[in-house]
Amino acid sequence: MALVDPATLLAAALALVTAAVYLYYYSSQANQPDIHPLQLASQSSVANIRESPNESPVYRSKVTPAATPLLRSPSTSLTTLTDAVRAVRNLCRPDAVQVLVGEKVVRVSSNEVVARTAGLAAGLLRISSSKASAVAILLPASPEFLVAYRACIDSGIVAVPISTATPPATVHAILRHSKAAVLVTSADLAITLASSVKDSSLTHLVITGELDGSAPAESLRSAATVVPLSELESDEPPEKDAVVAPSDPAYVLYSTDDSAPLCGVVITHANAMAAIAGLLSNLPASQAITATDVFMSTASMANPANLNFVNIALVLGCSICAHETTDAESFASAAFYFRPTF
Repeated sequence: MALVDPATLLAAALALVTAAVYLYYYSSQANQPDIHPLQLASQSSVANIRESPNESPVYRSKVTPAATPLLRSPSTSLTTLTDAVRAVRNLCRPDAVQVLVGEKVVRVSSNEVVARTAGLAAGLLRISSSKASAVAILLPASPEFLVAYRACIDSGIVAVPISTATPPATVHAILRHSKAAVLVTSADLAITLASSVKDSSLTHLVITGELDGSAPAESLRSAATVVPLSELESDEPPEKDAVVAPSDPAYVLYSTDDSAPLCGVVITHANAMAAIAGLLSNLPASQAITATDVFMSTASMANPANLNFVNIALVLGCSICAHETTDAESFASAAFYFRPTF
């Protein structure tokens, strides 16, 4: 009688032990949340939205009650940032945007903002090669930034907000990488980019203020069509609103960290709405933000974190106080005049 090889016996024994362990432990856990019990303790429930048995479940934080749906939008009827902004455009308030000039608060009404936005949206669609073209916005926190940003959102054009603190070389790299067809900026900032415009895909410069007769200004005029912002704002609004889908890009955010390679992050309308919903869900009901609130923006409106709050203020119809500063005294003075609530 032939003897069985000891190695074969050992392998068979290991296989039996492995099978027994699996059947006893892992098979019973197959339909359980694949998460450590300590982590599970901070969760309230598991959402059954797996598309296949191989996918992990989505866990709901305890700050969101189990009876509420997963956070995708502040409202089930609003699926895009465009929908949300349009929903409040009939809201009439005299202080939709506020800026501090000296010791005087200058207010822009919601009616004026909506009218300027509609005209600029039509103008940008007219001068852009297509709705898919990107529009870069290089402006300080101001009514002009908000009008340009809202015009992109309303028309379905992809916005590329850029902080005015970004070095010209980085702005140049962003313009080339994003392939923006239009740049909305001030005359002063445009002059600093005179050498960059030629080496980009820009076809139009939309500017606030006026270019002088200097050599850099002439270089800009020869490299792209220069159009005053006020001229585009007077365009006739389109008869029909642009159709925008949740999966469409809303804007592209670029990191200005010189130590890392240039990277643009595409934020879709669904992404933007989910960010708004997530931030709002963390506020207690007694502190919910409403259209009566006043938002004071002190960071660049191109700052990714700040832009989420700008979106919240736009979507809820809050008053937006634009006062970009890093100086504590300037901040305190502006807060005294604006009386912000958040």
